[in-house]
Order: sequence, then C-alpha cells, then structure tokens
Amino acid sequence: MDFRQYPERAAAVAKNGLNEAASLAAVEQLADQPLLADVAKHARSSFVRLAAVEKLTDQVLIADVAKTHRNTYVRRVAVETKLDPRQHQALLADMARHDAAAIVRQAAAEKLATLVARE
Repeated sequence: MDFRQYPERAAAVAKNGLNEAASLAAVEQLADQPLLADVAKHARSSFVRLAAVEKLTDQVLIADVAKTHRNTYVRRVAVETKLDPRQHQALLADMARHDAAAIVRQAAAEKLATLVARE
C-alpha cells in the first residue's frame, strides 16, 4: 500500500502492524522525522524500530532516541551509526559514564575517542 500521502497512517501501520514486512514497508515510505522518531520508540518489532532509527536524520531526535530508548540495541545503533559526535559530545560523555548498558557505554566512549583522534 502506498502511504506517502498519509504519513500518519504509515506510522500507525509501522508501530502497530502485526505483519512485520508491512510495517517495514510503511517505515520505508516515511520521511517525516517526528513520525520516524515515534516509530523508533514505539513500534512492536525491534526490526521496525531499527529501520526507523536508520532513516532518522534530525540530530535532536536521534539524540533523544539514543538517550531514552528502552531497548539497549536501539540506543547502541543510534549512538554508533547516527549520532554526530561534534554536536553531542556532552551527551556521549554522559552516556559513556552512566548508561545502564555496558555495550552502549562502550559505543559512546568509542564514538568520543574517534572524535578526539580526528582532532
């Protein structure tokens, strides 16, 4: 189904769909950053949440997902692949020290280390 004219419907299917393939297809049609962030936070399927994170480009929304998402792997992916360390040094430093998951703390520390190595 083509949801491009109805992004709210696409987000609803992505978040609540019982068919993972349909939910992933709905994410692919989404471009609205706040809706993608909502899907990244609330979709039933972890694969759908990750697909939504991968489509995020808004650094404020990416930082929010990295900081607050309940799923460790989603937070890690947001930190490793999407978060711009030049814009979010303080957040990365905080996450490297205080995130509940060791794998996220490590990802944040490594992201900061690559920034320091470049400078």
